[in-house]
Amino acid sequence: LSQRTGLTKNAYDEKLEDGQNPALLRSSLATAPLQCELGTCHTYQNIAFDTASEILSESAHQPFTDAVRERLFLPLGMVSATYGMAAMTGAKDWARPHRDGQLRPLSNAYWRVPAAAGVESDIVDFATWMRAMMGERPDVLPETVLELAHRPRVATERLYGGTLRQAISDAHYGLGWRRFSYDGHVLEGHSGAVAGYRSTMIFEPVTRTGVVALWNSDWGFPFRIPFA
Repeated sequence: LSQRTGLTKNAYDEKLEDGQNPALLRSSLATAPLQCELGTCHTYQNIAFDTASEILSESAHQPFTDAVRERLFLPLGMVSATYGMAAMTGAKDWARPHRDGQLRPLSNAYWRVPAAAGVESDIVDFATWMRAMMGERPDVLPETVLELAHRPRVATERLYGGTLRQAISDAHYGLGWRRFSYDGHVLEGHSGAVAGYRSTMIFEPVTRTGVVALWNSDWGFPFRIPFA
């Protein structure tokens, strides 16, 4: 979960996008090229990270997606948060994916790796999730759990690009969480990107303030919103 497999960044994502089975792709990761030795560097993964969905499904004795919904989303009151293309497209109102102002087709690829990239939500529930991550719902996510997940475990490259990249320092990764410094503030969060959609959540643990944003295009500029 701290992305220290040593595999080349985003190993086999292109095969996932071509429709190949993620479980079969995982079984072939042993022969995938390495970027570094195991445990010595941070390389972002989707297919490898989603091993967690298989492990947790067995541990919970139910599908991973059901376990997350029952143990996290529903207790937090996140009624829109769920998994799967059908759940989103069956909603009364949902945002279509775009690129360069043009509507683009939906891709089911990353819904098939739910632990890595498979959640959809409205903006209200996204904000609810961030508040829980800032420690406001210890009944569902105790402080000990948050500390375990957010604790920095491996240094990473600077995030984003341009002037924003230059302003960020001391970047690290926890268990699926980023922590870094920006303009004298220690921030935590994570961002996501799949075809036609982007999301970001950045907060300051000390003041328990933060920003979430969702947008239905491939445009990268809105990643700057929290920093503004």
